[in-house]
This record gives sequence, C-alpha cells and structure tokens, in this order.
Amino acid sequence: GTRYNTGTGSTAIADPRAAEESPAKPPTKPPIRPPPSARPYVFDETIMTIRMMDAAKGFGWVRGGGMLGPLGIEKVIPGKQADQLGVKVGFKIVAISRVPVETATEFTAEMSKVKARYEGQETAPVEVTFSVYHDE
Repeated sequence: GTRYNTGTGSTAIADPRAAEESPAKPPTKPPIRPPPSARPYVFDETIMTIRMMDAAKGFGWVRGGGMLGPLGIEKVIPGKQADQLGVKVGFKIVAISRVPVETATEFTAEMSKVKARYEGQETAPVEVTFSVYHDE
C-alpha cells in the first residue's frame, strides 16, 4: 500500500478497502426538474426513439388516460402501423416532425399540419418522436 505521513510520528498504510467499508450514504432526493417546456430535447430519464409513420392511415394505438398523460401510448393494436413499427405501450409522444408536443391539443394541431401538407396524396409521412421510460 501507499504510505502517508499522518503527522503523529507514525506512518499509516492506505487501505483500498476502506472506501468500500464506509457506511452507505442515504439515497439523495432527485433534483427538482423544470417544467417540460423548459427541459432540453433529450431527457435524462428517457431514451428517445423516432418512427417514420403514415398520418394518412390509422396509427393503431390508443393514447392517454394513464400515468403518462394524454400523449402516453396505452394500447397498441396488433398488426396495425404502430405495432409493425415497434411502438410499445408506455412510449410517450414528445414531438411530431421534430416540433415538441406536450398536450393532446398540440399533438392534434401538428398532425393537422402534416395532413394538410400531404392533402390529396396517398401517404402523409410524419416523424413521431417518443420517449421510452426505462427503470435503470
């Protein structure tokens, strides 16, 4: 071990296990987070995932009503677009075409813009960004 002069005339030997044996600190409280509008685009408690979807077709999900709020995916209908693209229950919509959305009203407004942009066309491609909560 490394020797340190303790100032008492004796020499102490540093024990690398000493740090491991110190009493455990109590868990710290998570920091108070700013409201969603003030948060950066990438959240520390989430992983983001993007899916290119077709707004001209039904998405095949049921959203809202649960802990994740109005933009949380509560149900994915087997075989439909969301299911085929790997959207899962628990995902939360956070942006449409890279425009952040926090409410059902904002989601609907952005989707209306996408549909208007592709009016009369067979498909209406839209980039949907989801946050994926993980429990690590």
